[in-house]
Amino acid sequence: MIATVCFGLMGLAALAVQPVDAANRLRAGTDWWTSTEVQESLSLTPDQVQKIADLEAGKHEAMIAARQDLMKAYRRVVTALDGSAAPSAELADRQQTLEKAWVGYLQVDVNYWMELRGVLTQQQWQQLPNVAPRALRMGMLGVRGRGKVNVGGGS
Repeated sequence: MIATVCFGLMGLAALAVQPVDAANRLRAGTDWWTSTEVQESLSLTPDQVQKIADLEAGKHEAMIAARQDLMKAYRRVVTALDGSAAPSAELADRQQTLEKAWVGYLQVDVNYWMELRGVLTQQQWQQLPNVAPRALRMGMLGVRGRGKVNVGGGS
C-alpha cells in the first residue's frame, strides 16, 4: 500500500505549478480556440468560439479548486509518511482522501471534454487533435484524447 502511495506521489510534485495569467495562457497553448488558424481549420462559428471560451473559463476555475484539494491531500500523506509512528489506519485514510482528490482532478478534464464534444461537430472533434493538440491534454499528464500519450508532457 505504501509503495503505491509513494509511486503516485512522485507525479504529484509537478502539480505545484505557478498560476498562469491570461497573457501567458495563449503563449502556453491553452487558449487554442482563439487562434484564427484553429478557427478557420475547424470552421468554428462565433457561437462555438464563445461556448468554448465559457467552458475553458469554468474549467480553469474548477481546475484551480481541484488542484488545491489534491495538493492538500498530498501534503497530508507526506506528513503521515514523515511522521515517526503514523498509524497505518490513519495513513490508509489519507491515501483514500488523496485518491479521491486525484479522481476529482481528472474529472474536471473529462467533464470538460464531454461538454466540448457537445459544442463541436463530429468532423471538428475528429480534426481537433491534429489542429490543436493541446486542446485535449489532460492536466499536467500529457495524455491526449483517444489514447495518445506523450510521456514527456510536450505538445
